[in-house]
Amino acid sequence: MDTEHITIVDEQRKPVGIASRADIHRKGLWHETFHCWMVGREENHYYIYLQRRSAHKIDFPSLFDITAAGHILANETIEDGVREVHEELGIEVTMNELIPLGAIED
Repeated sequence: MDTEHITIVDEQRKPVGIASRADIHRKGLWHETFHCWMVGREENHYYIYLQRRSAHKIDFPSLFDITAAGHILANETIEDGVREVHEELGIEVTMNELIPLGAIED
């Protein structure tokens, strides 16, 4: 797999550089990710759909995770993050079909 390069951002989410995913995580640098939570309702029952991570993942193998999520690469915008839904679930969606819930600083 090629090395992913991700934009480093400051606390105001302004770009300040680019580094490899490994360096960003090792150094604890701020960066952006895309999370898409899919929910559903059947009669009076509400559901949040999760995915189980591959047993071969380095981080948190075989555990349940966000419906679809991933890193925003250096050449992408937050809106480009919607590609994760297709990559992970095979579902084609656009940002206009999603309900934005905001940004969480963590």
